[in-house]
Amino acid sequence: MDRRPSSAINENVDVGSSLVITSVLLAATEMSYAQFASLADESFRYDMAVSKEAPPRLRATEPVVSAEVWLVGAVTGEERQNLPDWVPKGHVSATELKHFNEELASRAPAHQGEVTYDPDITFGGLTAAELDDLVFLAYDLKLTVEEAANRGTYAGSIARLAAEWEFRPGYTGWGFQGETPYLTWKSPIPDDVLTDLEYLPYPEVRIHESNFGLTQLEAASNKLLADLTGVVPRGTTIFTDMDPSSGTIAVTTSSPFVNGKVARTHTSPSFEVTYSVSSDIKYDGAGVAHERQKSLGSDPSASVALRGGANFSGCTSGFILISTTTSMKRVGTAGHCATHGTSRIYRNHPADGTQAATLPSPITYWWDGWDWGHFASGGNGTLQTFYYDYEDKRYVEGVGSPGYGQLLSVFGYTTKARKSAIVSVFSRSCARDGGRTHALTVMDRRKTTGGDSGGPWFSGNDAYGVHSGVCLDTNTNSFTRVSIFPVQGWKVWIR
Repeated sequence: MDRRPSSAINENVDVGSSLVITSVLLAATEMSYAQFASLADESFRYDMAVSKEAPPRLRATEPVVSAEVWLVGAVTGEERQNLPDWVPKGHVSATELKHFNEELASRAPAHQGEVTYDPDITFGGLTAAELDDLVFLAYDLKLTVEEAANRGTYAGSIARLAAEWEFRPGYTGWGFQGETPYLTWKSPIPDDVLTDLEYLPYPEVRIHESNFGLTQLEAASNKLLADLTGVVPRGTTIFTDMDPSSGTIAVTTSSPFVNGKVARTHTSPSFEVTYSVSSDIKYDGAGVAHERQKSLGSDPSASVALRGGANFSGCTSGFILISTTTSMKRVGTAGHCATHGTSRIYRNHPADGTQAATLPSPITYWWDGWDWGHFASGGNGTLQTFYYDYEDKRYVEGVGSPGYGQLLSVFGYTTKARKSAIVSVFSRSCARDGGRTHALTVMDRRKTTGGDSGGPWFSGNDAYGVHSGVCLDTNTNSFTRVSIFPVQGWKVWIR
């Protein structure tokens, strides 16, 4: 099969692509056009709206995408759908899900009690964990198995590469346009990246060559957020959403002056600005009682095997982390779960024993604008596993960086069930009265509740993030991606 990049470049594709930053509603922020325009620097130009109904748009001085290249992938659609005949096809009913789970348990029983399924058995090229997620995603999101495979199970092959690319110069992002995956990279795209793409399990991959990288886009987003924070009224929550595929940074704000109802939503082909009454950032660890160390009594040092997805006294443990320079292990969770400066009580799911452990020495990056942190193991053992469902465990075997349109799952101890959602925003930053939270990946719906903060977001055996909560009253979940943890000297401990 010819796996070279296609020479057919569509010069006429209307990508609508400039670095676009939309303003917030002038009435809500009491900010004039002149004030907004004063935030510009030499990197941007302004397209002032003709109509007062529309805000000005901030654009990069050069187009984002110079060309769209189609790369021939490693398989055809027919070759990929080589799943066992006992795996459901099309939409999955509750009865079919139950029968599938029973069949999988009989074919891939774990030879030891630490994980639910044997991690080394594969079916149609998929591990038991991947196959389990595939059918569950179809059922939970009301998709067909084929759709869940395309944007869920097989998407991990791109996400694992993206986790490695994220710190390389030029990498911008990836995602799906319909059912076709795309990669955006600042031109020129390295040859080794093109080679990696040729072997993905997709019939074709779109490559967008841009004039910016992810670090430049993040810097522009952070600058805009900082500048807007200085001019909006106190008590107003702002968030900026980055779209690496087009270079768009969209701004949404809340007004504290509206009486209890959504005031107005304005959309047009060039921008979308939503006004809501939410005046704070809500996290799924807030408002839940924090169990103190003294409640353990006289023996807080009993050895407990530590994993992700466990009860963490008002939060949920994420993944076990390991230092990038030493063999030290710590228990990851959400940053706002580690802000008290005290220990937390850890408990496994009941089937793994009722002993509790005190985990001391919290470190949080919350005050630096990142909603993740970790605790010392307290002398307890650590394992490379996590609870992906209530009483069910699997190994962590890789790390993925999420892409737009990807299907992912989450487990939180309060919800006590695996839930799924679709990536809708790669990176969101929230700000209110000087406090900021960056790098939140946002999903298309909310499936969690208070006490689920810190829980693992995952696909198959790959770790993607630790659960955070909700920014503004958007009713959508968000998490901090684990692929950025090495910046602070930590990474997910994988098998």
